Amino acid sequence: MGEFFAFICGMFAGASVGLIVFALCYAADKGDRM
Repeated sequence: MGEFFAFICGMFAGASVGLIVFALCYAADKGDRM
């Protein structure tokens, strides 16, 4: 169970960071076009 929990936490953390990076890049891209 410990390994599974760590795997889920890792995936969630990775997804969160990816989402934040995507949001920042998207905002910068929109800012450049305006």
